[in-house]
Amino acid sequence: MPPNAEVESSVEDGELIRERVVFDSEEFMSAPCQVLRPKSMKPDRTNPAILCSHGHGPFGKDAVAGVRSSPEHVANIELHNYNYGERMARAGFLTISPDLRVFGERRDGLDPFPGRDPCNVNFIKGALLGIYTLTLNIWDMRCCVDYLETRPEVDPKRIGMMGLSQGGTMTTFTAAVEPRIKAADISGYVNPWSGFAIGHANFCGSQIVPG
Repeated sequence: MPPNAEVESSVEDGELIRERVVFDSEEFMSAPCQVLRPKSMKPDRTNPAILCSHGHGPFGKDAVAGVRSSPEHVANIELHNYNYGERMARAGFLTISPDLRVFGERRDGLDPFPGRDPCNVNFIKGALLGIYTLTLNIWDMRCCVDYLETRPEVDPKRIGMMGLSQGGTMTTFTAAVEPRIKAADISGYVNPWSGFAIGHANFCGSQIVPG
């Protein structure tokens, strides 16, 4: 379906332009994103772009894009060096940081299932219907690449992806199925499944491939 992308806001932030972009990834489903680029970047289709996927944290895309709207946001960024979308934009890339499903603006309130991990609840609900959050998020990431190809600044042959933790999960699987992603930076994803996924007390349902 057409992405119907809208730039809802565009502000100068020091040496960067910071945009809030929303596009449709499927019927009745929109993906909110932060798009950052250097003010000096020219719309000449020669510039590299990076899709930056956030991890399993409380603020979704905001931390990756360097949004410092509260002391908690700042602490989260500093704890994990989390603002890689912002840092890569300062290094000369156009970056797009979307909210994954169940996170950020796509979360149903601060605590939608009290005492339970929303990712795990949604994994169970989706499994009853034969769908999985990871699959849906991979689709959204591919839609981000569709959007990047429409940007006048971006060279469609110079698109990469990076992510930390759950963002590393998304980078691994998206880069495996999306040939338009030419480079991938995977951080903090791979682990010994027997000791972590099976032996650990909890594992994120948004990062599971059945079987």
